Amino acid sequence: MKRQGTLLLNRGDITSLLDLQDYLRVVEDAFRLYAEGRTLETGLLHVDAVNGEFHIKAGGLKGERTYFALKVNGGFFKNRARFGLPNIQGTIILCDGENGYPLALMDSTAITLGRTGATTGLAARLLARPGAAVAAVCGCGTQGRIQLRAVAHVLPIREAYAWDMEQEVAARFAADMGEELSIDVRVAAAPCPRAEPDDARGRPCGAGRDRGRPQARPQLRRGDRGVRRHGHGAAGCGGRRRGVREGAGEWGRDLLRLLLMTALPS
Repeated sequence: MKRQGTLLLNRGDITSLLDLQDYLRVVEDAFRLYAEGRTLETGLLHVDAVNGEFHIKAGGLKGERTYFALKVNGGFFKNRARFGLPNIQGTIILCDGENGYPLALMDSTAITLGRTGATTGLAARLLARPGAAVAAVCGCGTQGRIQLRAVAHVLPIREAYAWDMEQEVAARFAADMGEELSIDVRVAAAPCPRAEPDDARGRPCGAGRDRGRPQARPQLRRGDRGVRRHGHGAAGCGGRRRGVREGAGEWGRDLLRLLLMTALPS
C-alpha cells in the first residue's frame, strides 16, 4: 500500500478548513460513535513541569475507517507575560487506526478551541430550555469567547452576562462579544456582601432583573480554594479536581446565583 505522505497543518490551515458548524457536526458524530461502542479505548496522562504542565490525551473512532489520535498540550499560564507566547500550545497526531500510519501532524490550538466550544454548543442545543435567550459566561478568556459563540450559534441568545476574576477582562469581553454577536453582553462583577445577602427588595442577591446595574454578584476570590486562573477551565486533572470539589461549597453558591438568574423567564 503506497502512502501519499503525512500532512503538516498549522493553525492557519486548520482555521481556514473548519468552521463552528463543522465542529458541531464532528463532535456530535463522535458522541454517537461512543454511545454505540465504536471507539478505541481512551488514555489520559498528566505531567507536571516547571511553571506549567502537559496533558496527553489519546483515543480513536471506528467509522467507515478507523482513526487514532493523540494530543499533547502544554499549559504554561505565564507564557503571554513572560515570552509573548500562547498559554496553551500543542500538537495532534492523527494515525490510520488499522495500520498505524501517521496521516497528519497538526497544531492543536484551534482544534482544542473549536472542539470544546462545539461540545458546549451541542449540549445547549440538546439540553437547554427551548427558546432560551440568556447565557452566563464564567471566565472571559479565549475559551469563554468560543463558548458564547457556540451557544449563540444554536440558541436565540439575545443577552449574556460575563463574569471574570479580573473585571477589566470581563469588560473587554463584554464589549468585543457584544459587537461580534450583536447581542447585549453585561459585566456581572459587583461583589455581594455576605453580611447583606438580600437586595433592597428583599430578594436573594443576584435574583433581580434590574437592567440598570450588574445582575449577578458572585464573590469568587483569587485565593479561594480550588479557584485557578486557567484559560481552559477551573480545574486540571487528578488532585486539582478534588480541590475544586472540596472548596466549591462557598464560592459555588455565588456562581449558582448567576447561573440561576440566567435560567429565569425573561
